[in-house]
Amino acid sequence: MDNMENIFMDPTGATEDATNHVAVRPETLDGVTVGLLWNRKYNGDKLLKSIGDLLKRELPIKEVLFQLAAESGKPTPATILDEVANQCDVVVAGTGD
Repeated sequence: MDNMENIFMDPTGATEDATNHVAVRPETLDGVTVGLLWNRKYNGDKLLKSIGDLLKRELPIKEVLFQLAAESGKPTPATILDEVANQCDVVVAGTGD
């Protein structure tokens, strides 16, 4: 899966083309910091916190960090994404409803 390339479309009407690459995945979650990125949709926080609790209970991860994204339906600012990327080894992004 290395060097796999995806093209993501932005449904908000932006005309800028962007190519993104799939992030390198760790072979194990042992000792990693997991980020949970919530886009503020209803019940998404409950789902992500349940995932975090399960990961802490079942795996020897280092830490779980919970982060709010932009409000639902809006792109998350690069500053928040950069912060999460710098603090976490892997990130789970979630929604709700």
